[in-house]
Amino acid sequence: MTTETIITEAMLTEGKAIAKIVTDRKKTFKGDIAADGYVMRLGNLMQQLEEIAKQAGKKRVSSKMIKDAGLNSVSSAIRCEAKWFVQNETEAREFIKASKKGFTNVSALKTAMAKAAKAAEKAEASTESESESEATEGEASENATTEGATLDVSAIAVAIHALASRDGKSVYGVIDEIIDLFEETNPLTSEIAA
Repeated sequence: MTTETIITEAMLTEGKAIAKIVTDRKKTFKGDIAADGYVMRLGNLMQQLEEIAKQAGKKRVSSKMIKDAGLNSVSSAIRCEAKWFVQNETEAREFIKASKKGFTNVSALKTAMAKAAKAAEKAEASTESESESEATEGEASENATTEGATLDVSAIAVAIHALASRDGKSVYGVIDEIIDLFEETNPLTSEIAA
């Protein structure tokens, strides 16, 4: 059984339709990632092709399969990004919602998520090393100020989401806890509230 016989007419039609969308489309990211948007359609089709390749004993989707599916005019970068988005859809959509930032493409989203994850890991590693050492209260607050300077809104959103997922809480619950903790530990905030 060869891959040429596995590509169905429906897959070929879908591939050609996606290629046309990629070529002719307007740059609207929300539309691209909608259920019927080209990113979702392309990512799903790439997953189908990947599954067919695995069933045929191949490690990756061949150029011939891409051509047979009508996707040869779509760059490999766009195909990879679409597949990545579909595979990470839940996390990506939560990140978009939490960041409230206007992304224009999957590449920018992927970069922001990676940057935020790296910052969250760095903050977590720093927190772990601080708890292991016997730092004074002044040193701890100085370190927290330094860390805060390197975090951006996206990194904070990812960190909050990771905490919520880890502890089985809602994102809003974690945010409320952070606000309560901030109000308890920051004397200026307590005075203003009173």
